[in-house]
Amino acid sequence: MRKLSFFAIYALILLSASQASAQLLQQFNFTGALGSEVSLAPDGQPANGSLGSITRGSGIQPSAANNVFSAKGFTTDPAVVDSADYFDFPIAANSGFQLSLDSIVFGQKRSNSGVRSYVVRSSLDGFNSNLKADSGTVVISYKNKVVLGSQFQNMSSGQNLRFRFFGYGSGSTTGTWRLDSVRIYGKILPGGGVVSKPKLSFSPNSASFTESAGNQNTSVLISQLPSVAIRPAIYVKGGTASAGPDFTAFDTIGVAMGPGLPLSLNLPVGFLDDAVQESTETLVLVLRKRGLASDTAFDIGADSLFTFTINDNDVITPPSGPAIRTIAQIRGADSGNQADSVGKTFRVFGTVYGHNQRLSATTGGYQMFIRDASGGIGIFKNAPVSGITSLNEGDSLRVMGKIECFRGLTQINPDSMVVIATGRPIKTPVVVNNLSEVVESGLVRINGLQVNPTTWTTSVGTGFTVKAFNGVDTIAIRIDNDCELFAQPAPTGTVDIIGMVSQFVAGNPTPTAPFPATGYQLIPRRGSDVVVVTAVNSSSNFSRVIQVVPNPGTDFVSLESSLDGEFLVQLSDLQGRILRQFDSVNAGQKLDLTSVSNGIYLFRFPKTGKVIRWIKSGN
Repeated sequence: MRKLSFFAIYALILLSASQASAQLLQQFNFTGALGSEVSLAPDGQPANGSLGSITRGSGIQPSAANNVFSAKGFTTDPAVVDSADYFDFPIAANSGFQLSLDSIVFGQKRSNSGVRSYVVRSSLDGFNSNLKADSGTVVISYKNKVVLGSQFQNMSSGQNLRFRFFGYGSGSTTGTWRLDSVRIYGKILPGGGVVSKPKLSFSPNSASFTESAGNQNTSVLISQLPSVAIRPAIYVKGGTASAGPDFTAFDTIGVAMGPGLPLSLNLPVGFLDDAVQESTETLVLVLRKRGLASDTAFDIGADSLFTFTINDNDVITPPSGPAIRTIAQIRGADSGNQADSVGKTFRVFGTVYGHNQRLSATTGGYQMFIRDASGGIGIFKNAPVSGITSLNEGDSLRVMGKIECFRGLTQINPDSMVVIATGRPIKTPVVVNNLSEVVESGLVRINGLQVNPTTWTTSVGTGFTVKAFNGVDTIAIRIDNDCELFAQPAPTGTVDIIGMVSQFVAGNPTPTAPFPATGYQLIPRRGSDVVVVTAVNSSSNFSRVIQVVPNPGTDFVSLESSLDGEFLVQLSDLQGRILRQFDSVNAGQKLDLTSVSNGIYLFRFPKTGKVIRWIKSGN
């Protein structure tokens, strides 16, 4: 048995005596803990106050270990504290009471490759100054005391107070650091003013990372325990990153926070590494209330925005030969709708869009589109290129060839092509009203179209051109014989159509520059590019259980439905822009549309995916 020296015994007696002079408010004992829990509640609540669960920062991950709260993934930097690598808990006095803290005493353990240094900080100064710091920590140490100064005395119930234990200088990212126990000493006495509402905020409010780093987290904290469980929402507010190609959809609601629940949450966001060389992109998130009764239990702090900055990691080594250009540079300045680079040879990188319209041609070849971050251009070759047996949408290409303009469509005639990758993400179609040079070689969507069935000549020739009307413009839809729509009957009712924008200026002999701004065509890629819009006179089951009446209508309409519950209802124009939103609509409830001009609109029901075409015809 190891013997303690007289001085060690005397030090323990002094420490015990100092702790005995202050009241133990509450503690985390972690008895029976697995170590890897997302959060752990305290052993109980202090009288006249609240102590929240202990959680981890977004930079570290749970790690299993008995009777402790454990984590791994701490920064290996021996000199810099990472603002996301911490253990955290909140404490507050109830309304009408004041909190005075004397000290925090805790035990800590680390693995052999765990953190070598730690600091303890508080929210009183934004986690900037050290209340305690220790470097070269031993593997296990108990009764580490954080002495709290006068700034922690007589704090009213409205003051925000959190403590964080930051670990750094880890021997490796798999090394662990664990809190063995945490005890809070002080007192809570009557006094203070009216309690302010707990405030919800991002902390920190930004993160910057390289595109290849993958999934990221953002932390949401609440300043003190709310009176009831709350469930805030997180939405995309803006930024230049796009859902699908740059990041995946995520749960905007998250988990509940409040009594007996964590007072912080980590929202995971999945980021994708594409093979496109592009500029730095951002994703801005915002905290919002959801219109629930529990919203009155908290406020949203001023720092309710979070910005992800995505740094591109795609570096392309220029090959020898013709110059490399972006598609925007190739299209460049033009005269008479013809690019000034026609006749020149370039190398270009991009992703294949659309289907190959020359698969059924006798000589084979390629007729489709490629796009990079700057724009799109057609590919045309009336014979196969060596080494390329097929091209599919999502293939990432390096193309070398001559720039041409055929009947107004700018395209590259490849001398050589190399497939760099397959299955690359395709960007979301842009919603437009009509076709023009601005969207040539782009993937677009036109909503609310009525197809002229007399122009839909199923399975005739190498393709046929269909006329469709959206209430304002007539759109030319080209159905190619290599598309599955070629053998299908004409769609009826109202449809949304997705496709690639091409141009074919008619005339004999073949027209040359300057080209008129005519002949634009929408080319669907597959059967699913024609999306049926449910109309009020449809015989579908949905139309029988929900209708908007009257249709056509004027300033007020009603929702009629045999379904129970409330509906989220959105009114959009034919470009898909949301003009009005009604969050909780019951059957029979009137909707005020006096501010909407006469025209054709779409009523959308997001929870069901259904759309109803509606006409406002005047007073």
